[in-house]
Amino acid sequence: MNSCTFTDSRLVDFPQANPFLAKLLQRYDLTLDEAPQPSALVTLRIDLPHGSALLWDRATSLPRGKVRRHLLRSVSLALQESLRCWIPYLWLSIPAHWEDRDLLWPMLIYASSRTFKPVSRQVYSFDLLSEGTLPSILRSSLPVLREWMPLLLAINHNRPAARREFRTPRLLNVIERMDFDPHPLKRLLSHEQKLIGVFTDLADGLAEQRGFDYFGAQLHRHLNRIYTNVDFSFLAPLMHVEAENMLAIHLLGQPIRQARLQVAIPPPEAVQRRLPRPGFAYHQARASLRQPNPGSSVQSL
Repeated sequence: MNSCTFTDSRLVDFPQANPFLAKLLQRYDLTLDEAPQPSALVTLRIDLPHGSALLWDRATSLPRGKVRRHLLRSVSLALQESLRCWIPYLWLSIPAHWEDRDLLWPMLIYASSRTFKPVSRQVYSFDLLSEGTLPSILRSSLPVLREWMPLLLAINHNRPAARREFRTPRLLNVIERMDFDPHPLKRLLSHEQKLIGVFTDLADGLAEQRGFDYFGAQLHRHLNRIYTNVDFSFLAPLMHVEAENMLAIHLLGQPIRQARLQVAIPPPEAVQRRLPRPGFAYHQARASLRQPNPGSSVQSL
């Protein structure tokens, strides 16, 4: 890959108050000045320059030791931060998903919780077998969820036919009591763990470079067992962008990633095909729940 352009176009409800969009834009140093209400077609374009793929060769040639470990820690953090921005943003951009509390609550916790800060030379993601992992993640999510709560309630209240099952304020009490079904949240963290392992092995020279299709299959297989109706596979090139940008910071002393934002009034047909209700088979629902993102979001030049 000599250069890469990643583009996502998505219909976002109440963009000025949407905390998931705000978190995503903050990651790329972008600001939303004005947006049409109550929804906007938000397009994010993220670019890498020509020759960025050569950074992988330089990374794998670094001597093993403190410098290499510091690089791998940074790659892990970059991937975690990106996944925690993009996965909730994609899944929660479909209004029907807000009605399934059993999946909504874990996604909100995942989006608001802290990332794993690697401190050893071999561990770069959460240990899901440790008894302290889940309580630590739940505690870390509370301050952010308290800040987001008025925004989340306002978004849900202003949607047509908002349902009582949302009941997000109760989530704060559930977290405080640690009375929470961890399975969907652990699935998100397990996916994160596997993907970080693949990329750190790649940066560490322990695995051959794989194409976008391979990483896309990894993304989709791990997540779509629970969080259906969203094609997560197209995020695979973006993970390459995030990793290569972090390699550039370490090897060149500066970031190489560039991001642009475009906000437009959505076409009527995009708004009209929203709001189908969940509760039917994935293979039947996938087409009707799709966002207006173009089929091919990646250009390799």
